[in-house]
Amino acid sequence: MKINVLLYTGKKIANPYKVAINEYIKRLTRYSKIAVYYLNPHKTKQSTNKSYTIAITTGLAQISSEMLAKKIIHLSNIGESNITFVISDTLILADEYLNLSQFSIDTKLQAIIVLEQIYRSFRIINNEPYHK
Repeated sequence: MKINVLLYTGKKIANPYKVAINEYIKRLTRYSKIAVYYLNPHKTKQSTNKSYTIAITTGLAQISSEMLAKKIIHLSNIGESNITFVISDTLILADEYLNLSQFSIDTKLQAIIVLEQIYRSFRIINNEPYHK
C-alpha cells in the first residue's frame, strides 16, 4: 500500500512541524510506503493520480481511530493500493471527506494529526499496542 499526504500550505514549514512529520514518516515506513508533499495552493493544481483521495475538512461527522483502521483495511481489500490524504484550506474534490475536529486547525498541525492517526491505524490493524 502507498499512502500520500498532500499538504497545501502557502507558508514555510517551521522546524517543529517538520520534526514531528518526519518522525511519523519514519514510523510508518514499517507498514507502508509513505510520502508527504508540501504544495503551494496558489501554484499547484490538484493531483490527478489514480489514488483513493480523502480530503480533510471541517463540519462533517468525525470517525474514530478504529474506524479509520477499518477503512484502510477495506480500501486494501477492494484493491485500492494508493490512498492520498489531502490537507488544504480550500475545497478539494475527493472520493471521501473526513473531519478531524470542529475546531479550526492549522494545516501543518492537521498533517501531524493525520499522520499520527494513520500510524495509530496501522498499529491497530497489526494488533500492536499504540503507546510506547
